[in-house]
Amino acid sequence: MFANVIKKEEEIVKLEGLEEDECLQLLNSHAFAGVDNPPNDHKKLRTIAGEIVKKLLGSPLVAKVIGGVLKDNLDERH
Repeated sequence: MFANVIKKEEEIVKLEGLEEDECLQLLNSHAFAGVDNPPNDHKKLRTIAGEIVKKLLGSPLVAKVIGGVLKDNLDERH
């Protein structure tokens, strides 16, 4: 009955994902947190991160989570 008295129109808001460069920056900020100047062996990891970002569809949550997972093991085999 209460729902009938208060009729609220629902508005759907479609959110857009981040741009690839923003998503990559977010992923890298979590993956390389605390690493001031990543050594040369991390250059390949940054390239791999770029490939990963293409598959994230701009999702900031996924970029943050994957960056955190990579931070725990900065190894290209991971």
